[in-house]
Amino acid sequence: MITISNISYSYGSHVVLKSLSLSLPETGITHLIGKNGVGKTTFLRFLGGMLKTRADIEPESARLVFIDRECLTLDFLTVKEFLSMFTLVDDCYKSTVQALVSSYENTYVHALSLGQSSRLVFALLAYIDADVLLLDEPFNGLDDEGRAMAYSFLEELGRSKHIIFSTHEKDVRNNIANYRLHLVDPQRLVFC
Repeated sequence: MITISNISYSYGSHVVLKSLSLSLPETGITHLIGKNGVGKTTFLRFLGGMLKTRADIEPESARLVFIDRECLTLDFLTVKEFLSMFTLVDDCYKSTVQALVSSYENTYVHALSLGQSSRLVFALLAYIDADVLLLDEPFNGLDDEGRAMAYSFLEELGRSKHIIFSTHEKDVRNNIANYRLHLVDPQRLVFC
C-alpha cells in the first residue's frame, strides 16, 4: 500500500488541492475523474514531483513518476535515438515497444503527429522504473490500433505497479481501470 497525505497546492490565493489523502494498492490501474478545471492535471503533476510543494508519502522510498508528451523535449533525435538513451525495465517489454513505434522509429520526435507522440510516451513507460506511473490524458490522438496497444500495455504494467491516468473518454475507464479516483473539489477525493 502506498499512502500519500497532506496533499495541498495553491496558485497564489487560488486553492487547487487542500489537505487531501490517498491510499493506493501497490498494483492496478486507477482512472482519475473530475470536471474540467477541478485540478486533475495539477494533482498528477503534484504527485509526480513536478510542482514544488510537500506531501507525506509512505513508504518514503515510493517512486511516483509523472509523464506526458511534454517530456519529449529532445525532439532533434529520431524516435530510435530517443529510446536508445534509456534502458528497458524488463526485456519482456521489447516487443511491445517495437509494436508501438516501429513504423516511425526513424522519424524525428519533433515531426511526430499527436497520435505518434502518444505512442512514444507509452513506449517510454517500458523504460521507467517506478512504483506509480501518473499519466494525464495519455490516449489523446490515438487511433483504434494505438488505443488497443496502449490498453494492453497498461494492463500488463498494472500487474507490477500502480498506474493513475486521467481522461474524459468514457470507453477507456470501462475497458481497463480497476479503480476510480474522483477529484470532486479541492478538499474531496473519493477512491472506489
